[in-house]
Amino acid sequence: MPGVLRSELALWVGATTALAFLIFGDSWLSDLSNLLWYNFLFSWAFASMLWLAFGVVRHADALAIKLGEPYGTIILTLAVTGIEVVMIATVMLTGQDNPTLARDTLFSVLMIVLNGMVGLTLLLGGLQHGEQSYNLRGAADTFSALIGGDPNVGESTIPGQPFLRTVDNTLAFPADASADPHLTGLIYAGANWDLIEDLDAEIFADTLLAGLPFLPSSPSAPDYRDAIVQGDQVLTGGINAATIQAAFADHGSRRSSRASWPTGSPYSA
Repeated sequence: MPGVLRSELALWVGATTALAFLIFGDSWLSDLSNLLWYNFLFSWAFASMLWLAFGVVRHADALAIKLGEPYGTIILTLAVTGIEVVMIATVMLTGQDNPTLARDTLFSVLMIVLNGMVGLTLLLGGLQHGEQSYNLRGAADTFSALIGGDPNVGESTIPGQPFLRTVDNTLAFPADASADPHLTGLIYAGANWDLIEDLDAEIFADTLLAGLPFLPSSPSAPDYRDAIVQGDQVLTGGINAATIQAAFADHGSRRSSRASWPTGSPYSA
């Protein structure tokens, strides 16, 4: 029982806060001219709501892991959406009529998430890892194939050629290396596509995301391969390491040779 009380402390604090404001709220909020009192009430209410929101997401995440897809994603989406709707509805039920409040609130959330959170993430990543560059062509072709499930990229205007290029290829270093970044990117994308087919798109995407933190600020191509191997080690304990090594070996990268691939990876110029 003590363990349950500690793990659900946010619930008890939130319930106590709600009860306190329900009973004493009118007198507490009747005069907010005292700046210290105003800041105290605001900090108390804001901290409680934030703590409760994280508690809701924690429970939703636990249910998502137990139920799996697609129910996990649905539960997480409904949890976050429910928090936003309840907060916006609460604000709209108080104060003066403001028909644009819901729209303005959603715009504010988008601005904070897309600009504030992403900007803060980029800033902290830059401070820790330094300036990072990437091969846009190889990354774009990989993401196009990953999202669309089609190795053929773009629409060609050349008669008889339905696409611009394909990541389902046997291009390899050093024979097919080129000064054209599109052609060089295809070698990387070819290795990625082999892994998408061998491991499954979702597994490859998870492994790629888990491996990106292991890339140095100026990685070489073997660093990219090794980062994916490290990502697999984190996720599965290295179950797919041999498959990953084989995919890169087919495109000119072998564990014993770092000279066969030039400096740069799909995420490094």
